[in-house]
Amino acid sequence: MSALAIEAVSVHFGGVTAVDAVSLDIAKGERRALLGPNGAGKTTLFNAVGGQERAAAGSIRLFGEEVTAMPPHQRAVRGLARTFQITKLFPNLALRENVLIAVQAFHAGRYSLHRTALSYADLQLRVDEVLLTWGLRDKADAMVRHLSYGDQRQLEIVMALANQPRLLLLDEPTAGLSSAETAMVTELIAALPREVTVLFIEHDMDVAFRIADRVTILNQGRIVADGKPDEIRADARIRAIYFGTTH
Repeated sequence: MSALAIEAVSVHFGGVTAVDAVSLDIAKGERRALLGPNGAGKTTLFNAVGGQERAAAGSIRLFGEEVTAMPPHQRAVRGLARTFQITKLFPNLALRENVLIAVQAFHAGRYSLHRTALSYADLQLRVDEVLLTWGLRDKADAMVRHLSYGDQRQLEIVMALANQPRLLLLDEPTAGLSSAETAMVTELIAALPREVTVLFIEHDMDVAFRIADRVTILNQGRIVADGKPDEIRADARIRAIYFGTTH
């Protein structure tokens, strides 16, 4: 059984087809890179998998379960987590408070009107565990708006991992980072346990080839190549796509 099975999925915006009958099968534990030029449909496909966009056709199965019509929160309960191109953090809260919000999302007391999240000892223990695991304890009380962009990217990934997802979608995790920050985030992703399947969009091909077991190339909403990193690197069609001609 696959972690993620996408079958003939299409997404339309008015008369424009952003994703055109894409089929993709991601094995459990796999690291799959999704590459392609700007406007290729990568983020739109992610949004279809995450439930932020509704597929006009096709099906999406998560660990064998049909989720095509499910809203994002139901997909999250089934083990899917994601990050976005633009970080979606709470800049006026401390790093610890951001992690607490992530951990609280699946907690039994998340809807309580009579107790604060801070009153749940198990939540606090889980936050401390997450901070320790990912080396963030020394920054726990820092306001997120004061963190470097690299630290914010790391925090967003850690928040996505806080509830131990089975499938993690990362949308350009190294975009806008310095060389040192890119190396930090790359190592974080590469070190994830194989219990977590990772599908990621990446503009930096060196990063993609460092992490990925397989690479899929999208262009104009369609898959044009799929293979191991060395195969993709040697494919003349891919160089043509990236350097301005598709012929």
